[in-house]
Amino acid sequence: MKNNKELLWDVQEALTQNPLLKENLSDLYVLVNDGAVIIAGNVGNPNLRQLAEQIVRNIPDVKFLINDIKVGVPDRQRVAVQIDWANGKMALTS
Repeated sequence: MKNNKELLWDVQEALTQNPLLKENLSDLYVLVNDGAVIIAGNVGNPNLRQLAEQIVRNIPDVKFLINDIKVGVPDRQRVAVQIDWANGKMALTS
């Protein structure tokens, strides 16, 4: 199993390689912990949200995925992330 840094690299690289997601990458956030991955942020439509999830699910060593990507205009006021790994929850706060 890859360490957190290696898996984070794999997830970011896979998302970067998709031309449809490339324009949204500055609005996406990825967090990794022992095979659990959270993807969050904003994309322009539901198809891009689903595409990002499919890409991440297909990466070896991703054991659990939380897709917290929102559809719509990016919220630039987010400044903090609170993660409850045990319960699979994440909150983005300002």
